[in-house]
Amino acid sequence: YPHCKDRTGTLACVRATEHMIRVIGPETVAGFLTEPAQGAGMIHPPKEYFPQIREMTRRLGILWLDDEVMTGFGRLGEWFGYEVYDVTPDIMAVAKGIVSSALPASGVVLSKEVASFFDGWRFSTMSTFGSHPLAMAAVAANLQAMLEENILHRVRELGAYLGTRLQELQDRHPSVGLVSGRGLMWAVELVKNKETREPFVAVDRYSIYAKTEQVPASQVVGRVAFEEGVAVGAFLPNSIRLATAFIATKADIDLG
Repeated sequence: YPHCKDRTGTLACVRATEHMIRVIGPETVAGFLTEPAQGAGMIHPPKEYFPQIREMTRRLGILWLDDEVMTGFGRLGEWFGYEVYDVTPDIMAVAKGIVSSALPASGVVLSKEVASFFDGWRFSTMSTFGSHPLAMAAVAANLQAMLEENILHRVRELGAYLGTRLQELQDRHPSVGLVSGRGLMWAVELVKNKETREPFVAVDRYSIYAKTEQVPASQVVGRVAFEEGVAVGAFLPNSIRLATAFIATKADIDLG
């Protein structure tokens, strides 16, 4: 993120966000929703982003909602992604990792400050399958296994190894322009020209993907990888997404 900060150290994206909120009026904004790492493109923000967003939302009186559906329960090497940045959201959504995707399960977690509001106001909701005993049993068993197997230590160790191997790939491969990530959530950018980082398709993972007649490089790599027994994410045209399983081994990473 070169040249992304002003003289005060504020990120340009945070400054632009606050400007937009002030234009429409903070009183019209119910909440500001983010992911600790953007799932579709595996984009990890600069370390200053969430502390500055937290300060801005508090100052403007806006709730910060944290989407931990992809990053929650260990994916980034912490129980929740927001912990990487040493900040705390007002509301948090969780799913997937809470049950390792074995069964449908999700939840919403409130801060004490937000939850205390409902001490004086009734919140009425219902769900046909809410708190289903089978799903809740799977949640409990999954979390117990994660604790017993010290899954956070495993993710940190494997994530560091994966990052090292990907960096080696970037150093030697002419079509790998950049690798980025944390824990077991990484992206590999494919480029036509390594010096200029010109992409194969004229959009990148920071842009909205528009269909093109050109076959995306990611799909070519994804197809070959699948034939070799390795599944990778090839949703974006110039990027390979890697969300390695927590039970993977270093040998599995070497194979990939």
